[in-house]
Amino acid sequence: SNAITAGLTPYPSRCILLRNLVGSAAEVDDNLGSEVQEECAKFGRVEHVLIYDGPPSTAPGAAPGPEILLFVLFTVAESAVRAVQRMHNRFFAKRRISCNFFDEGMFRRLMES
Repeated sequence: SNAITAGLTPYPSRCILLRNLVGSAAEVDDNLGSEVQEECAKFGRVEHVLIYDGPPSTAPGAAPGPEILLFVLFTVAESAVRAVQRMHNRFFAKRRISCNFFDEGMFRRLMES
């Protein structure tokens, strides 16, 4: 989780991290990546979507097992800025999602891990 926390940044980057989009690994299906890509394409061109098993969530009432983290890399930072403005704290299937900028270098390291 340190890599995740360390990667969060207040400064606009091309990469965003979406959390609480799905409650557990059981909710991840083959369409999740393309659904997220489609949703985020409203804000600009998406270069890559990464579905990542993070450490278990410490949030109250969180499901056991890994927290499912969704990283979206846009071609330009302006698109990520629009995504954060529009998606942070939005409700999605009764869940309040968080959407934050994520350091691109840290994102590349996660992709390689």
